[in-house]
Amino acid sequence: MPRAISQPSAFLAPAHPSPTRVACTAPLLPGDVSWFAVRGPQQRRERVFFKGSRGKDKNKVPFSVAPVDRLQLAQEIRESIEIVQTSEYGNFLQHFIKAFNTYLRGVSAADSPYHVPPGERFQTESPSYKTRSVLLEILNRVPTTEVLKPFAPDLLKLCMHLLENDDEDNAVIALRIILDLHKTYRGVRPAVGPLEQDVQPFLDFVRKAYENFDATLRSAFHLTPGVAPKPAVRRSTESFKVVTECPLIVMFLFQLYDSYAPANVQTLLPLMVKAINLRAPAEARSSALFVDFIAAQVKTLSFLTYLLRGSADWVRPHKEIIPMSVVQLL
Repeated sequence: MPRAISQPSAFLAPAHPSPTRVACTAPLLPGDVSWFAVRGPQQRRERVFFKGSRGKDKNKVPFSVAPVDRLQLAQEIRESIEIVQTSEYGNFLQHFIKAFNTYLRGVSAADSPYHVPPGERFQTESPSYKTRSVLLEILNRVPTTEVLKPFAPDLLKLCMHLLENDDEDNAVIALRIILDLHKTYRGVRPAVGPLEQDVQPFLDFVRKAYENFDATLRSAFHLTPGVAPKPAVRRSTESFKVVTECPLIVMFLFQLYDSYAPANVQTLLPLMVKAINLRAPAEARSSALFVDFIAAQVKTLSFLTYLLRGSADWVRPHKEIIPMSVVQLL
C-alpha cells in the first residue's frame, strides 16, 4: 500500500522513514481521526486500513513538505486509484475531497500556506503545476455513483474555482468534471437540484470567456502592437480550448434547467455571433493555436444551430451574419 493512499492529507506532509507505518498530522481536517497505511515487509503492498487517534501516534510527522515530495505522494495516490472500486471508496472521498479542496484552492490564495506565486504556478515543469494536474486527474477518475453524491456540490464549487484561476489544460479537466456531475446528479423538476445554485455562476463564466474572445485572439496571434507574446501556458480565461468545451455544457444546462435559458441566451447569443465572425491572420494558419481557434468557433456554431432548431426567434436578428460566418469557416 503506498504511503499516501489512505491518509487524508498525506500529500501535504513528508514521507516517514519507517518501512512499516506511515502517518502524518491532518491539519486540514477536523476531528481526532487520522488514517494510516500499513506496508508489509520488503515494501509489500497491503490493502489494510485502520483508524488511529490523531495526536497519540508516535510516528506522527511534522506538517512540512517539499513541493517535489508532495508531487510524489500525489502520484502514489493516483497509482492506487483502484481504491475507488472497493468498499473504502466512501472513506477515500470523506477525507481526500476536503484535503484536495484545501490544497487546490490554497495554491492561488495569498494567505494560504500552499500559495504559489503566479510565475511558478503556471510553469508546466514545476512541482506545483504537476501536483495540481495529478490531483485533477484523480478527481476526474472517481466514479460518479451514489457514494460521490454527498460530495458533488463541494467538488463542483472546487471545479468552478479552478475554472477561474488555473491554466487552460487544468480548466478543461475541470469542465469535464462539471459536465459529469450535472449529468449524474441532475435535479428532478420542479425541485431544485443539489447543483443548481452553481448554474448561473457557470453561465457567467462562459459569458466572460466570450467577452474576452476578441482579446484572446489578439493576444494569441500577437495582433496588438507593443504587447509581448503570451507564454505557452495560457490562463483559463484566455483560452480557445476552454471556449471549445463550453457550448456543449451550456446546451445541456439549458435542457436541464430551462428557466435559465431566456435571459442567458439574450446575453450569450450576440457574443457568440461576434466570436464566429472573427478571423485569425493568414500567417497563423499553420499553428496549433489556430486549430484551437477554429475548433472553438465550430463548437460555438453548433450551439447556435441548436438554438436555431428550438428557438429560431432568438437567432433571427443575426440571420445575415451567421450564414456569412459559416461560409468563411468552410
